[in-house]
Amino acid sequence: QATFNGETVDVELQSVIVETLKAAGCSLLYVSFFVILTFALSAILKSTVFSMGLGMGSLLGCNMIEGILSMAEAFNKNPLKFEWLKYTPLPYSSFSAYYQMTSFDPYSIWPKIGANINLGLTVMLVYSVILLIIAFIIFNRRDVKNQ
Repeated sequence: QATFNGETVDVELQSVIVETLKAAGCSLLYVSFFVILTFALSAILKSTVFSMGLGMGSLLGCNMIEGILSMAEAFNKNPLKFEWLKYTPLPYSSFSAYYQMTSFDPYSIWPKIGANINLGLTVMLVYSVILLIIAFIIFNRRDVKNQ
């Protein structure tokens, strides 16, 4: 407990190392999803440059799309209209916001539609497995065998 302006408040101290590992783990999950996405696009499209462009564009585009959707939700006042978005990778561009609930943007749509870290981990894992399976199947069909 600590005293601040005459009031006693509970203070939770956490190790800097633990916080750093949490942040690094969350970033690793997010980046690994987009690496898998880029790998799958490379196998599907047969163009490494195009797949890298799409992968990087989607990595950077998630934040822009989140901003646009947050503005649309602010004007619409009906967050349930966008509830299906919690089953896409869009809300999980920053996992650190889910374990530090104070870092959410007050205008963010994600907490209003029910996006949480457990659902995010599940969604990212399912999409990653699906993309890897699709990439594996397409790569094996196109595999050129030495004769």
